[in-house]
Amino acid sequence: MLLFLASTGAVVATTLVACSGNDAGPAPEKPVLSGRYVAAGAGSDISQMTFYGKNHYWLSKSPCANEIPCMERGTFALDDALTALSLSDESTGQTRVLPIKNIVQEGAVPSSETKTSALERTVRAESLIGPDGGGLVGDAGALLCDAGPLTACNEVSTAPRVASMEVGDGAKFQADPTSTTNVPSDNSCAPATPATTSHEFTIETKNFIAPVDNVGHFILGDNKALAELAVATNLAYKEDPKDGSKDSAKYRLWVSVTLSVTCTGTKASMKMNVNGRDVGKEGPLKGDETHFSSKSTDDGRFYYLMGGRPNVVAEPAFQLVRPRTNRSIWYSVSGRVTCSADGDATLTIGDGDVVNTSFPSFRLWTGKKTNGTVVYRDRRDFDRKQAVFTELWNLSDVPSDPSEFPSTSPGCTR
Repeated sequence: MLLFLASTGAVVATTLVACSGNDAGPAPEKPVLSGRYVAAGAGSDISQMTFYGKNHYWLSKSPCANEIPCMERGTFALDDALTALSLSDESTGQTRVLPIKNIVQEGAVPSSETKTSALERTVRAESLIGPDGGGLVGDAGALLCDAGPLTACNEVSTAPRVASMEVGDGAKFQADPTSTTNVPSDNSCAPATPATTSHEFTIETKNFIAPVDNVGHFILGDNKALAELAVATNLAYKEDPKDGSKDSAKYRLWVSVTLSVTCTGTKASMKMNVNGRDVGKEGPLKGDETHFSSKSTDDGRFYYLMGGRPNVVAEPAFQLVRPRTNRSIWYSVSGRVTCSADGDATLTIGDGDVVNTSFPSFRLWTGKKTNGTVVYRDRRDFDRKQAVFTELWNLSDVPSDPSEFPSTSPGCTR
């Protein structure tokens, strides 16, 4: 049969598999892995696997320890005998081979069904589309089959999808019926409905007074009082926070925010929530918050700023060393969340996106969940050491809120 491209007039020759009759037709294609597969019970360190493109995957591990990355991505291969699944982790370069068995494919034909039914399932598809996006039609108009319209979308596979399988030591994985079953080649048309995934990033920040080992010196000022204040500061603090939680304390200024992100293909939809903020104590005296602001956009940009100063009762000790007009320490954090074609989300915070007073020290921790599964938590991404102690008398002014979001520095992704 000759088919004509409706939009170009080009002639395309093709052979159409009959939709009825007793002709056995071509041998059935090997079933493929496509979309998301969820562990249906215990027995595996993998909670879910998603296969996309010709040979790409990402998976979530369970259980997940703090020090172990909870997400893995890379390329996969299914052997011809359908007995082994090879997973090559792109971050480590290591490949592991998992034995598989008891594969059940979508549209499996019971013995009571006819060969005609099997053929209908083999050729089922969506619509004929030409290389330029135009429809393919024959002399009688659109080509239809008893099982539905036919598909030709570059190299889109019409092979049946694996519906369930046993992996490793018998752990059963079931296909998620809501995830895509399209298996495009690298240059094929995109799925009509991109996969949707949910992600949650946490950002926790603290500035803190580490041991003062560099006091400095004033040309004009009481250096004896400076040295005595440095000694008193070391006796009171020597802070070294191990994580970003409020409960672990050891901070002058603390902020925690959550970024809730939905990825639909490469489109990001984000909401920022400030979980909490606080100013630390100096002995029994609590410091004063002087500044806080935050802003975000639906497409993934965010910014927040926190500032504070010593309790008014503690300030005379600083004035005794040398008068100062700016008493507030502060920091600001900005960044962006983006989504990739497979629905994964990336948090980017560049070195230039974190701005802080040179004294005291500063740390930032991040965490990530994908579809409720912990990918990582309490990961220390920034650790800036404080400058000389005399910088407390040379603090920079707290900046006003930017009218536009700062440009995210490249090369620092989480």
